[in-house]
Amino acid sequence: MTIWDAEQLWEKTRLYAARAASEEQEGPLFALWSAMAMELLGRTVVANVHPALLADPQNPDNLMYAFGLGQVRKPRSVPARTVFHRCVVIIDDFTDEELKSALALIELRNEELHSGGVPFEGLKTASWLAGYYRVCEVMLRSMDREMADMFGDEQAAAAEQMIAGAAEQLESEVREYIARQARAFTRRDAKEQARLRKAATQHSEVLANEVISPHQMGNVVACPACETDAWMTGDFVRLGEPVADEDAIVQEVIKIPTRLECFACGLEIVGHGRLHAIGLGGLFAKQFREDPASYFDIEFDPSEYYEPDYGNE
Repeated sequence: MTIWDAEQLWEKTRLYAARAASEEQEGPLFALWSAMAMELLGRTVVANVHPALLADPQNPDNLMYAFGLGQVRKPRSVPARTVFHRCVVIIDDFTDEELKSALALIELRNEELHSGGVPFEGLKTASWLAGYYRVCEVMLRSMDREMADMFGDEQAAAAEQMIAGAAEQLESEVREYIARQARAFTRRDAKEQARLRKAATQHSEVLANEVISPHQMGNVVACPACETDAWMTGDFVRLGEPVADEDAIVQEVIKIPTRLECFACGLEIVGHGRLHAIGLGGLFAKQFREDPASYFDIEFDPSEYYEPDYGNE
C-alpha cells in the first residue's frame, strides 16, 4: 500500500469532512477543513484511476513507488491544481465551473497556510458553500458514492437543498436574461428580423461545416430566445473508437455544452450550469470525419505516383 491508496485517501476525506462539521459553520476552521476534505476527495478520484496519477513525475522514483516498486524516503505528490485539472479529464461532468469553484477554495486554503493572510476570517458560507457541495457531489457520483457517504445523512440533506437552491436561482437568472433578449428581438421590424435570422442560420451552418478538429465541433440548436439556429459548443469529453468508412476515418466526438451563441438576437449563455438550467446541459455527440492520410499522418508526395507531363508548355 502507498500513501496514494484510494481507500486510505477516502477514509481521510471522511475524517476531514467530519472535522469540518464539528466546527462553527461561519467560522474560519469550517472553511479550512472543508477545503482540505475537498482536495482529498479529488485525490481519491484520481487514485481510483491509478495512484501513479498522484505521483510527482519530476522524480522518476515517485512513479516507481506508485507502482509498488523501489523505495522513496519522502514520496512527493502532484499539487492540488493538477489534481483538479485531472478531474476535468476523468469526470465527464466536472466542467470548468466545478474547476473554478474548486480552485478558488484551494487558493484561499493556500493563502491561509502559506502566508500571513487570513482569508477565511469573515468568509460567509453564502459565497462558497453551495459551489463546494456541488464540486463534491460531482466527484462522489463519479465513484458511485452519495453525499451521505462523505457528510452523513443530515448534512447531506442540507447540502442537496443548497445545491438545488443555487440551481433554481441560476435558472431564474438565465430565463430572465432570455426573456429580455426575446423582447429586444421582437421590437425589431419584420424585415430586419428575417435578415438577421437568415444570416445567423448561414453562419451556424458554416461553423458546423468548417470543423477541422474534434475540439472545434459544436451543435446547431434552436435559440431559446428567438428560435433561430444557434451555435452551441462545449468542453471535449472523449473520442469514440475510429471506424473506417469508404473514404474517411470516422470517430464519435462527445462534448459537454458550455457555451451557446445566437447570431440573430445576440443571446450568449456561458457555463454548463446555465445551459443545464434551461434543459440544454446534456452531453452531445457528433461524428468527426478525417481523411485517412491525415489520420495516420501520411505525407503524400504526388511526384512519387505520377510521371511529369512533357511537351505541354
